[in-house]
Amino acid sequence: MGVSGEEYIVSLGEDRVFALAPAAYYIWSLCDGVRSVEDILEKVESDLKEGGEEGLSEFELKHILVLVLSELGSVGLITWT
Repeated sequence: MGVSGEEYIVSLGEDRVFALAPAAYYIWSLCDGVRSVEDILEKVESDLKEGGEEGLSEFELKHILVLVLSELGSVGLITWT
């Protein structure tokens, strides 16, 4: 793992390297195999409130989370259990 400009570089081997936006990297880092999607949503909401960034509705936040998780799953960065 590394950082290149504004992106986080994640490698799953020599031929599988991904550049993640900070928000996608943050969500990916919460995918520990223990947390549920609801747990991740609650953590994101809590962290946004702590940081004073409450601009998104819960519906918007859920939509973004589902999109990011779907994309992470489609490229193999997470698996669903």
